[in-house]
Amino acid sequence: MKPVGDNLKPKTTVRVTYGPTKRSLALITPPMAADWPMLGPDGNMGSKFGPDAPDKAVYVVGLADRALEGVDQHRVAHLFTVLNLIDERVSDFVYAHQKDVLGTRDLSPEAVRGKMSAAVKQRYDGDTPLYKRMNVSVRCLDYNGNRRALPQLDCNRQPLAEGHEIKHEDLLMAAIQLDMFYSMTNVFGVKWAPVQLMLLRRRADQAPPTPADIWANVGVPQWATADPPPAPPLPGSNAYAGMHVDGQHHFESSGFN
Repeated sequence: MKPVGDNLKPKTTVRVTYGPTKRSLALITPPMAADWPMLGPDGNMGSKFGPDAPDKAVYVVGLADRALEGVDQHRVAHLFTVLNLIDERVSDFVYAHQKDVLGTRDLSPEAVRGKMSAAVKQRYDGDTPLYKRMNVSVRCLDYNGNRRALPQLDCNRQPLAEGHEIKHEDLLMAAIQLDMFYSMTNVFGVKWAPVQLMLLRRRADQAPPTPADIWANVGVPQWATADPPPAPPLPGSNAYAGMHVDGQHHFESSGFN
């Protein structure tokens, strides 16, 4: 596909949706460990690897299967299996449309998968595997330059006060959504964003009893709770046949993102 002007270039947009109505993908996690979150008013601005400009700062938190009190390893493993299945569907689509998405022609499915930044990554200490985690992040400012609200609640569904945000190795649950598909020269993947976070236990505290309806009526988006939860998929099954990965071409000015 050729550009239509000197300052225009063709670009392929990929959308990842679910079900016949192509709804947004959203999940509620089991209890997990917070891994090096940056959830203060300025997000990761001014951190070691963070930006210096407010318009590039993000709220970020790792969701990990660390062996801490309250982390349900079985349910977290199931969540990570679901995320890996989604990655596989996206990778299959990119392989079938690699010329439009990656600008390549003859890469094998394995080579295309090797370019994918997986949602779930293994953390190591040298060569020793430690734990698995996924990163979720969202910009601190919206497109109008206003500060974005990322609700953080306690077990009583009350907002956490500023300065008492979720910290490293706290126990939490998160409502997350698939935010976007991205691709660059040598890497592609899907980005997950937090919608709401709930603190279950501070690192130094005993785990309190948590009600079964802990997420009821706390502002989780309607599309995240409208359908009954599906039966747990088996690895390698076709349980996610309803997920859609669509590609379409449009022209975008090279001066804008």
